[in-house]
Amino acid sequence: FLEEMALEGETYVFEFKGEVLYDAPTEDITNTAEVHINNNPYVTNDTLSHLPEVTDANIDKFIIDPDGNDVTENYVDVGTQFQYRISGVYPNNKLGKVQGIIDDVPDALHIEDVRIYDENNTDITEQGTLEIDNEQEKFKWTANDSKLVFGKTIYAIPTVTVKDTINFAEYEENGNYVFKNTAQLFVDDETIDSKEVKSILEKVE
Repeated sequence: FLEEMALEGETYVFEFKGEVLYDAPTEDITNTAEVHINNNPYVTNDTLSHLPEVTDANIDKFIIDPDGNDVTENYVDVGTQFQYRISGVYPNNKLGKVQGIIDDVPDALHIEDVRIYDENNTDITEQGTLEIDNEQEKFKWTANDSKLVFGKTIYAIPTVTVKDTINFAEYEENGNYVFKNTAQLFVDDETIDSKEVKSILEKVE
C-alpha cells in the first residue's frame, strides 16, 4: 500500500498489537517480518517473546482457626460456627469452558454462607453462579467468564455451623465424632481433590 507514496531514503515504522491466545502452545514465541522493496523480499531479525511458566491446576483446603490461621484440624461443639479457606489454582495453558469450585461438606455441618475472592481479596462472588444446596449441604461456584480465573488463584470462604438436630453416630471414630471433608476444583470434566481436613466433636456419654 506504500507503492504510490514510498519515497527513496525514507524510513517507515509499522506497529501492531498481538495477543497470545488462551489455547496457544506453551513454548516461547519467535517471529519475523518480511518487507518487499521493488518486489524483493527482505526478512527482519527474529524476535522472541517469553511465555510464563505453566501453572497446573491445584486446590488446597484449610480450616480457619479463631486466630485466622490455616489449620487442617479443629475441635468443635454443637452450634460452633467456623470457616474454611479453599484456594483453587487454575491452569494457564487451558481455557476451560466451565470452571469453578465444589464443596460437599458433611451433613453434620450447615452451610451458612459462601464468599468467593480473587488474588487481590476482591469479592467476586457475583461474577459467577453460586449454588448452595442446604439439603445436601453442598455448594458449587462457577465463573461466568472462564477468563476471570485463567491462570489465577481463587479463594472460596464457606461459613458453616455444627448442627444440633442430627444424629452423629455415623461420624464416630476413636471415641469422638469426626467430620472429614475435601473440596474439588473443576475445569470442564476434570476435577481435582484437595487434601482432607477434619473437625472433631468430643463425644460426651
